[in-house]
Amino acid sequence: MHDRVAARLGSGLRCPVAPIRRWHHYYEGVHLAPRSPEERWLPLEAVPKSPGLTLHARPQARCLNPHLKDRIEDNFLFPGMKKTIALFIHHPTCSTDSVNGVIAALAPLARIKLFTRHKVDAGFFDDVDLVVFPGGDGEATVFRSLLKPNMPDVRAYMQRGGKYLGICMGAYWADAYYFNLLKSTRCVQYIKRPRADIRASYGTTASVQWRGQTERMYFYDGPTFLSGQFETVATYANGDPMAIVQGSVGLVGCHLESQAHWYTKKYMRPQWHANQHHVFLAQFVADYLLQSRQMPLF
Repeated sequence: MHDRVAARLGSGLRCPVAPIRRWHHYYEGVHLAPRSPEERWLPLEAVPKSPGLTLHARPQARCLNPHLKDRIEDNFLFPGMKKTIALFIHHPTCSTDSVNGVIAALAPLARIKLFTRHKVDAGFFDDVDLVVFPGGDGEATVFRSLLKPNMPDVRAYMQRGGKYLGICMGAYWADAYYFNLLKSTRCVQYIKRPRADIRASYGTTASVQWRGQTERMYFYDGPTFLSGQFETVATYANGDPMAIVQGSVGLVGCHLESQAHWYTKKYMRPQWHANQHHVFLAQFVADYLLQSRQMPLF
């Protein structure tokens, strides 16, 4: 999708950066590499346990969707300087797979800074336009142990008008039990809802109405959203909300950032979206979180 991502460690780090072979990188001790020669993941370069990482993307001139303009970044123009996204990574809770997919989808929109469970530098969120908590594997209840060092910084960022994108696990974390970002809205398991078409926790695809069109989107025990006032952007097969926007918070239950190697099951291979869902995610972020279409925060 994109050319190589150039990484630059932020100021204040005391660990030296060792050269790492192209397309094979480590972050938080986890190996990030493509699963096949065709699977061009965006590489990450960082010293394990570093508090922050800045990524600068250089998209290729070819875009993902033939109906878009010649370059994908030309479809998401912002006045003034390019936006900045802070993206949380902690494998497997907010997994390297999900982080790689988010970078692939959102790098045309913004420069991306990674942060982890370790305390960020003072002022880390000062230039951030959007904080992203992606999906992964594990229990949402690990939230407090993972986020305790940076909880005050994230909450202060949101209180001064910051914007939040949560995907699957990150969407659950917007709930009252965690970051408590929503007004009277609860995040609950879709698989436990009446008439849900998926009844167990496993990787599959869900039938979704995404902004008026039918799609099959990667799903792994993601949430739906009940009560309160919000704008519904997408729905599951039973009509429950799959993606919503409430004020400066955008939440998505399915994994639009999924990549080709997520679709290894035989029945799922024909449902691979050929990166079209990355375009949907980028458009969602551009329309609702990084431009002017936000609803008032009641």
